[in-house]
Amino acid sequence: MTRSEQIRMFVLDVIADDYEEIEHITERVEKWSGVCKLEITRDEIVQALITLTHEDCARAYHLTGTPGHKPEEIKVVLSPDQIQLRDPYFLITDKGVEEINRPDDGWPFDDEGLLRKEWVPPEG
Repeated sequence: MTRSEQIRMFVLDVIADDYEEIEHITERVEKWSGVCKLEITRDEIVQALITLTHEDCARAYHLTGTPGHKPEEIKVVLSPDQIQLRDPYFLITDKGVEEINRPDDGWPFDDEGLLRKEWVPPEG
């Protein structure tokens, strides 16, 4: 697994069960990357989100605070400056779910959430 693939998997895992905004995604990825001794920047996370939306593994949404209103999907390709603290939110797609469910030895954590002893940090 490459570094960009590792970042991609972290991001997909964070957005797999609910709409998430960049602040929460960054917080979770930074926590995991700290345990793994990887330095992952917000810019790398933003780029992963843009790539994932472009590849239909994730979708971006505007969420309103008004009860009963559905999230509004953003159908244009996002640029880094469009990803702000509370907007947009991201959610995994079926294609993204398929990607994270593929067997792979690159996931660094075991079933208890501990760093696997045999895990090797990605290169490049």
